[in-house]
Amino acid sequence: VIFDEMDDFVNSIKQIIEKSLTNIKQEHYPIINEHVIAHKANIVKSIEEAFVLPPIKNATPTATSDDDIVGLNEVIRENSNCIFFANQEIGKTTFLYRLAYEYTERYTQLRKVPVYIDVDEMGNKEIITIIKSYLSCNTEEAKTLLSEESLILLVDNLDYVAIKEEQSKRIYNFINEYQNLRIIATAKLEMEGFIPTTHLNNNRIAFKNFFINPFTTKQVKSLMKIWTPS
Repeated sequence: VIFDEMDDFVNSIKQIIEKSLTNIKQEHYPIINEHVIAHKANIVKSIEEAFVLPPIKNATPTATSDDDIVGLNEVIRENSNCIFFANQEIGKTTFLYRLAYEYTERYTQLRKVPVYIDVDEMGNKEIITIIKSYLSCNTEEAKTLLSEESLILLVDNLDYVAIKEEQSKRIYNFINEYQNLRIIATAKLEMEGFIPTTHLNNNRIAFKNFFINPFTTKQVKSLMKIWTPS
């Protein structure tokens, strides 16, 4: 009987995950693709085709020119919480959208269901409410995914400024409640090459810090090749 109950529970989790992944593909892929490809849909069809990873560098003081460049797979397979700082319009949201796509498409390998959260759009919503809305699941299902460590949060615009103080606290409290829940976040730079002082003074989440730098000439050429019809 015990084993039957365990099998039922495992099957229940699988069903919740499958339903969540299907919802991401149906409800959020069109938004992701529209954000990236806009009116170029006749040239490229998805974020997988359109995305070029900008240079990502480790922001830790020990990083050297030999080991500070970070690839997409390194970000995905990193076990720590990570935050990526970038100037406006560098592609922070696109970067998180690509991660959402990767986690969804590669769930069988990565075993994490992504939830995208834009701090600028949170308002007074609780994190659990955002998760339920994003995955189209109920409270019990959301809490099951959290307790089974099946989620990863992709948090956009986690800037420690006064206007976002309550939202930042809500995220911290949620991460503190679910301590094995991983978060990948983005934030705006105040000065090129320096972690913002507002982040250093106010952040309480243990993050690995990275910079998303502007595209190199080579990458710009790659983008032009993608967007220019043959």
